[in-house]
Parts: sequence; C-alpha cells; structure tokens
Amino acid sequence: MVSFKGHTSIADLQAYIKQNRPSLYHGATTSTVIPFTKSILDFLGDYRDLTLVDLTGLPKKMEHEGDEVFIEGPVTWSELMAFCHSHNRDIGCYPTEKSACVLSGLATSATGDRCFGFGTLRDLVTEITYLNDKAQEKKLSGQKHFPHEIKAYSASLEPYRHFKNPPVPWLERETDLMIGTEGQLGVITSCKLRTISWKNLTYLFLKVPHWADDYSIHLNVHDAVQKYRGTIYGCEMMDKHLIKFGGRHLSGDLIALEVPLEHLELVYEKVISKIDGFSVDDSFEVSPEQYRKNRQKRPARLAEFLRQNNIVKMGTDSQVKPTLLKDLFEYYKKWVDIPHTLFGHLGDAHLHFNFLPRPDQRKECERRFEQFYHQVAQWQGSPFAEHGIGVLKKDYLKEFLKDSHYEMFEMLKDIYDPKRIFFPVGYMNLKQGQ
Repeated sequence: MVSFKGHTSIADLQAYIKQNRPSLYHGATTSTVIPFTKSILDFLGDYRDLTLVDLTGLPKKMEHEGDEVFIEGPVTWSELMAFCHSHNRDIGCYPTEKSACVLSGLATSATGDRCFGFGTLRDLVTEITYLNDKAQEKKLSGQKHFPHEIKAYSASLEPYRHFKNPPVPWLERETDLMIGTEGQLGVITSCKLRTISWKNLTYLFLKVPHWADDYSIHLNVHDAVQKYRGTIYGCEMMDKHLIKFGGRHLSGDLIALEVPLEHLELVYEKVISKIDGFSVDDSFEVSPEQYRKNRQKRPARLAEFLRQNNIVKMGTDSQVKPTLLKDLFEYYKKWVDIPHTLFGHLGDAHLHFNFLPRPDQRKECERRFEQFYHQVAQWQGSPFAEHGIGVLKKDYLKEFLKDSHYEMFEMLKDIYDPKRIFFPVGYMNLKQGQ
C-alpha cells in the first residue's frame, strides 16, 4: 500500500534514505504528471509499497550574492520572486504555477514563462546539491561536462537543439544529472541560480480572433517577435475559453507580451505596428499587479469548475519547430468538439491544449493523445517540453525512446541508484519491448 511520510530536517531525510525504501520525493502536489491522489495506485505496478515522501517540511533558506541566488529546501517560486525583488533582482525563467517548489521545478526541468527571453531554467542553474543513494551530500557544477557519454545518446538530441527540452534529459552538463531526471537519481536539497536585473514591466495585450476560427494573426505575432528575444521577455497566448475563468468573456483570444517599460516604444514601433492583419487599436496595457491578480484567478476558478463537475483535466505539453506551428494549430482544431482550453508559450511554438472531458469522454481523449504523440514524433517535436513525464505520460514517451536512451538510463541507475530506491516507477526504469 502507498504510504506517506514527511521530514523536518536534512538529518532526518538522510536517515530515511539509508533505509533503502522505494520512494517518490516531492516538494508540492502541484504536479501535472503525478496523480497525488488514490488514483496513483493505478500507476504503481509492482511498487505498491512505494512511499510518497513530502519534502515541504524541510527548512527553507535563500541568500543573494551578486547575480546569483542560493535556494535551500522547499522554497516556492512566489517566495523566490519576492526575495529577488527585495534585492532589485528578478528570475529569468519560472513555471506558471508559482506555488510549486523551485527544486521540484529543477527535477522536472520546468521552463515556462520568460523562457522566450532568457532560455530555460536549466540555462540559469550554476550549482546543485543533492543526496545520493547513500544519503551523502554531493555537489554538481553547471560549468563541468557530464561525466558519462554515450555518443549515440548525444547524437539523438541534435534534432532538439533549439527546443526547451528533448524527449529525454540533455545530460551535457554535470548539473543535468538532476535536471529533468525527476528525482530518479537522488534528492535535490539546494541550488544556485543566475538572476536578472529587475525592471519596471508592462504587459501588452493583443486582441486577436479565436484561434479555431482564424489563427493567422497568432502566426504573424509569433514571427514578428523572434528578433526581439530578451527585449520582449515573454510571448504568451490564452484562448477565449481560458479567459472566461478569469472573469472576462471575449469573442476572441489574447496574446500577452511581457515588456520592460524602457523598451515599450520600440516594441510598438518595430513589432506591433509591423504585424500583418493586426491594428494597434486592438492592443492594451496591463500592470504587473493586474496581470498577476488575473492570472491567479484563472487556475483557482478552473480548479473549482473541475471539482464541481467531476472533471479531470487532460493536457498536452508539446513543442514543435516554428515552421510547424500552423500544423499544430490545425491538429488541435480536430479536438474542439470536447470542452477545452488552449494556452501557452506562443513565441516558442509550445502550446498546451487541455481537454476538460466528462467522465464518458476520457477514453476518447486518451485515444486522441496516442494519435497526437505519434504525429509529434513524425514532426520530430518534443512531446513533453516543460512539465516532466511522471507516471501519467510514460506510455506516450516510448515512441520517442531509442536504444541509446535505454542504455543510458540503465547505466545511470546502476551507478547512482543500484537499489532502485529513487522513484522506481519513473521513466528510467522502462525496458525495451515493454
């Protein structure tokens, strides 16, 4: 049976690791890839004695030095953001869910907002400290090369060089041992991240048609912003179905550009005014405070809607090449007969289609997902670009795995987790042919 355990000190956690019990360590229950409910039993297979280890009781610590911030324990993204702002700094990349824990974000290689302007979370990591299978504290450097090489594995990543994450972890820097490996090789206890200078920001919203009716302006916006990465921090979209959960009812979608005030005039002149088919009159500005307030409303109201209607959200996390963004929109148009939302990182050709199905529609959604991920593989897209794999997506991953991937996973588990105590139902334990 699944059991639950919390820890209040590193020494307590180390003592637990030494017991060699198969465990899944987590810093919050915000994950979209682990069902932190009784339904997790459906995914455990032979590991029904798995312990879910809650790390949120560990002590927290944040320190600032130069352009880096040190984070220890279950610090959330909202806490980190407030801390950085107090030191006139900011975060270059973070996931949409700010109540999630930073170290958990490293484990799943979360890459959401501002990735457009500053690269992935992985790019900001300079150091990671973790506990190994013997409960020993180890440090990893973002400046050192990954110590294990399988040339075929490295070669398999080349088609994804400009993606946020490939189907498997990058495994190029020493810190990659913990980034995107989802706690399957150890437990992250602290890290250092590069920060950026704090700027006065504004959010420039563009009112565009609903994508299912006409996505041409969406494509034009995507193309127009590419030369201005860094000048524009983020390029996000939300469709009219998601917008209504924030309390507004629009006939079309919204695209949001996160822009430092010092660059706003340039963005109007060089970007907005150049977008084919778009009028500057259909744009408006929102303060960061208004933006965050509205953004907090949507997930809360959506969660309440799902709870009241007994709906389990089922979503995609795929990124495609910019030249295939039109094809991605066209594919998603096939799915609009089931209640849904579409939102995400338009500037990176990375959009999340979320089904909101009735219980009797879930099987049909699963069938569509199987077909969709087969298509993503044909496109050489990234199936899970920022939220990890967990236990919900393992079956969809198989089509993307090559012999060298299985070889690398088995080697890493043999070296770093020979007793298979770290997340033993994770994707690194998949076997060829199964």
